[in-house]
Formats: sequence, C-alpha cells, structure tokens
Amino acid sequence: MQAGLAAAWWWQGLGCFWLAGTALQLLAWCVFLALAGEGEGVAAARSHHGRYFLFSDFAPADQRPWFGVSLRELMARAQAAVRAVLESEVNAAGLLDDTANAVLLPRQEWEIAQALADLTRGVRRRGRAGRPHLRGHRRPRHRQGVLHRARRVRGRGGRRPPAAPAVPAQGDGLLPGESRLARTVKVKRYPGKGSPPAGRATDDQARLSYLSFGGDWNGSRAVDPAMAGFSRAQSFDTEADWKAVIASGLVRGEQMRRGAGKDRLREIAGAMQDYRQTMNFDETARGTDVASQPVTVSGREGWVVVRRIRFEEKDVRATLDLSAMIVVDTGRPRASYLWIDIPDTHKRLWPDVNTLLGSVRLASG
Repeated sequence: MQAGLAAAWWWQGLGCFWLAGTALQLLAWCVFLALAGEGEGVAAARSHHGRYFLFSDFAPADQRPWFGVSLRELMARAQAAVRAVLESEVNAAGLLDDTANAVLLPRQEWEIAQALADLTRGVRRRGRAGRPHLRGHRRPRHRQGVLHRARRVRGRGGRRPPAAPAVPAQGDGLLPGESRLARTVKVKRYPGKGSPPAGRATDDQARLSYLSFGGDWNGSRAVDPAMAGFSRAQSFDTEADWKAVIASGLVRGEQMRRGAGKDRLREIAGAMQDYRQTMNFDETARGTDVASQPVTVSGREGWVVVRRIRFEEKDVRATLDLSAMIVVDTGRPRASYLWIDIPDTHKRLWPDVNTLLGSVRLASG
C-alpha cells in the first residue's frame, strides 16, 4: 500500500497522492467498522433501552438506615424467588400453573424493580442517604404498596420484616399530640351533599359490597392485593402528589393478631388505622381518634374507627386527612375491612364517609 502511494506521488504528483491516500483511509475505516460492529452488549443495551435496570439503580447497604434493608438485596431476593419457581421440577412437570407463572412472575419482578428503583431515586435526589429517619420523605398514595412488596420479598428469607416508623399501637405508648378512644363515640354526621352515587362495588375477596362514587372519584376497580395491600380501590388526585382513597380487602395477619377477647374488632380496627398511618404518612403524622363504635353489617358484627391525621408534607397543601376504617367479621378466619381517606383540601367530600359506612353489606359468595 505504501509503495503504491509513493508511485502515485512520483508519477502523478502530489494531488493524486492525497486523493489516493484519502480513499484508502475511508476504505480501511469501513472495513474496520464492518469487522468490529457495536458488540453484543452494546446492541442489547440499545435495543432494550428503558426496559432494564442495573444493580446500581437500587440502594445498596450503605443506605440501609432509610429502609431497614438493602434494596439491592431485596431485588436479588425477588429474582431468586422467581427463578426458584420457574426452574423448579414441579413447574417443569406441569404441576403448577406454568402458563400463568411464566407471564405473571416476570411482570411482578419488573414491578418490584420499578418500585425499588423509584425509592432509590427519591433518596438520592434528597441527598440524605444514611440518615436513619424518613422525616419529610413523602410516600405518594399511588405507590403505597411499595413497602408492602419489599417486606413480602424479605419475608421469604425467614427473617422478620424491618420495624415500621414510629406509629404507636392503639392506646399504648402514644406520641405527643396523639390519642386513641377507649370508649364508644359515635361517628358524627359531616355536613354537606358529598359525591353523587355511581352504583355499587363488590369486593369478592373481602366479601363486601358498598357504594361507589361519581363526581371527583375515578371508577372503582379490582387490584392485585399482593402488590397494593388491598383487593379493590377507588381514588382521585387531590393535588399533584396526594390522593383521596377508598380501599377494601382482607385484614393482614399481623393486625388480626392484635385483636383478642370481647374488644377484638375494636382492637383490629385500631390496628388497621395504625398500619395505614404507618404506610401512608411520614413520622410528622399524629393521629387522633374522633369516633369508635360497633356496627352491624348484614347481621355480622363490625367496628368503625375514625381518625384525624395531622401531618406536614413538603409541597403538599393538605395538613389533615380524615380516615375512617370499618372492620367486619364475615365468618371467615380473617376479617374484612373498608377504608376511606380524604384530605382537608376536599373537606366538602367528608360526607362521603357517612354515605360509604352506611352502605356496607356482605356480598354473597
């Protein structure tokens, strides 16, 4: 090649030399590009952009004080759990619902990854990694199943889930500004018209039927209890990062164990309020019970606890939520619950609490 260039320079002059050299360089570059390519890893990253996570996307062990566990470890545990099912001998033998597992398990793995990456981004944005409290760290209502999923994944390892933020048990060890009712106080009638009715919603898992609302409320829909922590929900955005919520489902085992004796349903309803306060508010929240009374639902015993929860959330106009929880003994091992929570920015809809509680019936089945 070099001899040819020298000959071109000698016989044809400098112009031909430069032209031939440029052409040969372009040809060599094209050959090199064709032989090298972009590589299998680069090609995969480009074609799957936005549809994968790296382990660096999840909070490592040095951010453990935020969550009580490494989110990176939780993600690895979720992946191992999915592989254990899909690669098991019983699944290969067709003894499990292999078709459903092949579709649903990867979908749940992806949802867990999205949730954990979302939490990690929130911590890194605030630049407060390693601080042991969640003060000011908002838990948007539309992501309220995130910590529930994380605790379910960690629970597979045989260890106890991390301790929740400091919300006291009903009637014991209350924080300043909190109170729980040890006597019966009837639910007050909240003034106003509230939302228009929009038919009835039926939660087959909870065996409860109740009124659904129109107006500001979105439609009632069934949800995955493993992901959300309840089996049916209705909601609407009250502002950019806050929601009003109606949800129903089966009482969790941890809260069922909180109830015993003749006050069993009262204690369970209070425990469910404590749980929802823990999951949906930061540690600035202070709950004050304003009503606690027995009810009868289609001949079955139940209990209602209404709580006013004051809080201070950055960039949220609301400072108080009205939260009502009704727990019903349906005759099955686990009681069912119906919960409604409306912030003070939409106080005009607080009459929905009375309407909803008065509409609850047992569903057939």
